[in-house]
Amino acid sequence: QAYAFIMYRKNRVMTEEAQKRLEAIRQFTELGSGIKIAMQDLQIRGAGAVLGSAQSGHMTEVGYDLYCKMLAQAVKKARGLPQDTADFDTLLDIREDAYIPSSYIGNESLKLEIYKRISLIQTEEDRQELSDELLDRFGEPPLAVQKLLRVSTLKNMARSIYISEVKGNEMELTFRFVPYARVKTENIPVLIANMKGEMRFLPGETPGLQWHRLNLAGKKESVLDVLQRLLSEIKELLI
Repeated sequence: QAYAFIMYRKNRVMTEEAQKRLEAIRQFTELGSGIKIAMQDLQIRGAGAVLGSAQSGHMTEVGYDLYCKMLAQAVKKARGLPQDTADFDTLLDIREDAYIPSSYIGNESLKLEIYKRISLIQTEEDRQELSDELLDRFGEPPLAVQKLLRVSTLKNMARSIYISEVKGNEMELTFRFVPYARVKTENIPVLIANMKGEMRFLPGETPGLQWHRLNLAGKKESVLDVLQRLLSEIKELLI
């Protein structure tokens, strides 16, 4: 767990841009937020000529970041996909060392590009394709990068089944659904029975599930392996 303390001189008035940048750093703290901070900075200082010689139309009115969100929602609507899935992000707090070390990719702008592409992984096929590309361009991905690829894949999998938060470790995991999740509640007893006492339902405004390992024989199973197994079970029975 890392912390940053940002200080400024007493009685000094910060510029509006400085305040916006500090707010972006305060807001985006979860794993993989570097691209969000970069996009926020891009919006603060201007994105340049994104749609021609100068920004125009909706881009000027709403800003780059919001424009991209509106565009993504329009694409979902055109494809007939549920609109509400674009209204939340999934927090994945599983305390894994998943990152791109400078010893693997030293160029910061190139590293940012790879982080962005990793954040866009949707399926296992996407993960394997990007992993193969990294192997060709930079050599064998170290363990931290392999974990980052898996984390992004599992995060998008959780998001696709309306899970807004996952916290825990290889011994205990808690899942929280968004309030409008399309969950087959009638299958929750089946899921709990299949888990042989390791799963329980968490009622409330943001309902969820909590898994706790009882079978210590499988203690060597990594948190990523546990998460993938449980997400597959939840998706099969509840979605």
